[in-house]
Amino acid sequence: MKQYTKKYGQVLLKDRNIGELEVKFLNIPIGSSVLEIGPGTGFLTGIMLSHGLSVTAIESDHRFVGILNSNFREYVTEGKLKIIHANFLEIDLGEIDHKYIVGNIPYSISSPIMERLMDLDFDRALFMVQLEFAKRMVATSGTKDYSRLSVFCSLNFNVRLEKKVSRNSFSPIPKVDSAIVSISKKIRNDNIPWEYADGFIKEMFSRKRKKIGLEYGGEKYADLRIDQLSSEQIWEIISYLYHH
Repeated sequence: MKQYTKKYGQVLLKDRNIGELEVKFLNIPIGSSVLEIGPGTGFLTGIMLSHGLSVTAIESDHRFVGILNSNFREYVTEGKLKIIHANFLEIDLGEIDHKYIVGNIPYSISSPIMERLMDLDFDRALFMVQLEFAKRMVATSGTKDYSRLSVFCSLNFNVRLEKKVSRNSFSPIPKVDSAIVSISKKIRNDNIPWEYADGFIKEMFSRKRKKIGLEYGGEKYADLRIDQLSSEQIWEIISYLYHH
């Protein structure tokens, strides 16, 4: 399978026990529709179909699309599997059911996919990502993994690191381990544009070794650094700046 993964930087899950765990962690009723991002050859797709789920698979590589159509022809004919040749980051989902989303996500597009989720109305997502990325997603203030991504995730989503996954569960074997994360969306009851908030967060983490200072935090947080503040405290500063 190196002819595929070398070009696209994608590794493929080969451990069925891990695939079964993903379906378990997704925890949705039989017969539910799932949107799968980047199914590759359909390893996880097949497991979900065997559990009675309907799948809409969005795959950008035409070679994988051919393999999926060949391997799952019966499910396609029965209407239980729909294969769409497209880029998830660019496609207009329109009438495509995306209440539940799943995917084994390449590191190179993990952040853009998380940003895309902000614009989607979904109940639950389950992703396999690199372990380093997962740790940053769930990190809290004062820890070495705390970052702009941590604040972004904390403010917009409920993220749970469900399980660490050995690199040996993939082919070809990558240099790092992975992790399964579950995600649901938070609803923020304010009118602050995320672009405004993200601009502040990006600026402050670019100078995270410096104290907040009176300019941003007033006396309350002036002597602290951005990586010492919780996401709620950071949002407090953002809210103050936006409304004043």
